[in-house]
Amino acid sequence: MTRDYPRDENPPVTVRHRPFALDLTRPLGTARGKIRSREGFVIAVERETGVTGVGEATPLPGWTESRDACATALDELDGRAEAEPPLESLNAEATPAARHGVSLALADAAARDAGERLADRLADGAGVESAPADAVPINATVGDAGPDETAAEARRAVEAGFDCLKLKVGARDVDADVERVRAVREAVGDAVALNNP
Repeated sequence: MTRDYPRDENPPVTVRHRPFALDLTRPLGTARGKIRSREGFVIAVERETGVTGVGEATPLPGWTESRDACATALDELDGRAEAEPPLESLNAEATPAARHGVSLALADAAARDAGERLADRLADGAGVESAPADAVPINATVGDAGPDETAAEARRAVEAGFDCLKLKVGARDVDADVERVRAVREAVGDAVALNNP
């Protein structure tokens, strides 16, 4: 775990944010409805040294705070010199996405100020060797739909190059989810990993 910044050493001078919105290629079906886009905020924290760190807060209502609650929390920090560390102003339970974004921006600024990459600094703090990856493995998320549509979506993901699929389950009864998983397995074969963390 890294600290936001050493006490009394280069605390942030200003915190700013701007909104962004990204439409999904296809709506993602979840237990709480369809997600058609993701909205969030890019956060910049400037330190007295002139170094700026960048973070991101992308709330997901139902799992974290609402976009409006995140915006309000960030608005309260925006553009002002901090009398207290910004994270102490943010309630982790009420606005976890806002707090995460500011924490990330603070950590990025501290790393930049030290002339380090944030990834190296985090690896060092965890006691592991930092080795940049040539590629980052990701999964394709397959939303909540009937067996045939779910299998077709899984096939499209595998054809696009994914070898791991995250299936959304839990919104339907167990038998329906079992049928969906069975249809996906038959459609993509055993070489493709299926998960639902």
